[in-house]
Amino acid sequence: MSYSIIISNYPTRSAEMFNFTNLRDALNSFIQRCDELGLEYREDNNGNFIAGGIGHDYSIELISTF
Repeated sequence: MSYSIIISNYPTRSAEMFNFTNLRDALNSFIQRCDELGLEYREDNNGNFIAGGIGHDYSIELISTF
């Protein structure tokens, strides 16, 4: 299993993706990026982590991929 962080920048309509091979590195990077942007994060019903979105300039997602 691998993990991806997807950062969507709404004002510029751009996105970046970062891939990781283990959950610890992915989660640490996700939390660091959320802290840098001042976003609170939460876990969704599928075990992924999300931050930002509606009402924010950024959306950050941490998803697992097979």
